[in-house]
Amino acid sequence: MMRSERGFTLIEALISLVIVAMLSLISYPFIVDLYDYMQLNQAITTLQADLHRVRDVNMMPLQPGARMALHIHHNEGRYVLLMGGNVIAERTFPSRVSMPHGSAISEISFNARGNLGQGRTLRIESRAHTRDIVFSVGVGGFDVR
Repeated sequence: MMRSERGFTLIEALISLVIVAMLSLISYPFIVDLYDYMQLNQAITTLQADLHRVRDVNMMPLQPGARMALHIHHNEGRYVLLMGGNVIAERTFPSRVSMPHGSAISEISFNARGNLGQGRTLRIESRAHTRDIVFSVGVGGFDVR
């Protein structure tokens, strides 16, 4: 009498586990790098939206003399939006993202024409990537490089 047994042997299961473990070890650095890149891009996208908000409010003020500014706290990894001294919003960067203290910018406020009056560069770093936000002279735009 022949028995028909179906399934995997212990050896086959162990070989497949070893293969999966090796693939996981090989792909781990790439996954961490991708996660790092995604966190940096998320922080930059939020910062860009806030910079556009500051620029728009200062170009078309709701109240005469009301100015909005973005104040950067380099050591704490955060920035706040201020309107006439009142905190409008506060943003904290993810743990892997920072603005190094070497950046000369600690406050950003656009004038009524929508520019800063001088060119500046703001550096944002993660563990594996670096981006610069470059503010153009006179035109009020900024680019992420």
